[in-house]
Amino acid sequence: MSTVLGSGTTVFTNPPVTGVWRMLNTPDDVLSLMDESAEGVIAGVKDAGATFLAPIFDELTAVVCFSGTPMSH
Repeated sequence: MSTVLGSGTTVFTNPPVTGVWRMLNTPDDVLSLMDESAEGVIAGVKDAGATFLAPIFDELTAVVCFSGTPMSH
């Protein structure tokens, strides 16, 4: 059973996903996922940053960004 954690503006249409929630606040958080694997992780980030997430972006299941507008994503 899934739990809805929040809501916001949909940036693009995609089927629902499930995974392990992980807040990524610092580069060290990203580096630890490089060691552990980011497969199945739904990443929460304060600001969308392609450079910040680049090392693990292709492994992430989803990214939830807490700032910006649809035009900035």
